[in-house]
Amino acid sequence: VEIENVPFSVDKKELNATQVPSGFPADFPVEPGSRIVKNYEATTSDGRLQSTRSLTTNKTLDQAVQSYADYFIDLGWAEVESQNPDSNTSNSLLRRKDNILLIVARNNPATKEKTVEVTLTEAAK
Repeated sequence: VEIENVPFSVDKKELNATQVPSGFPADFPVEPGSRIVKNYEATTSDGRLQSTRSLTTNKTLDQAVQSYADYFIDLGWAEVESQNPDSNTSNSLLRRKDNILLIVARNNPATKEKTVEVTLTEAAK
């Protein structure tokens, strides 16, 4: 991909379930009995980092989002917006300096599995 004649690339690195993605606190909470379904980090050629961890949850969608939002608020993040666009989704957007954290909980009606995905996007360094 080329943007305004500047080469742009993304390097995505899959992580195993025991690895905490870059930018995530070492004590990032994992709900007992949950399963990590996605765990990766991606860096761009312009220096930005995106780290994502997605886990199953037994909580309600709102509870799952709120528990992670509260965790990050305690670490100095500010909640920008929280919403429930439909009955199968709940999310919260947080910000600290130029970094953005998106927490999205979803219910898969077909499998009845609920997941919560936490994505940290760091500004270019």
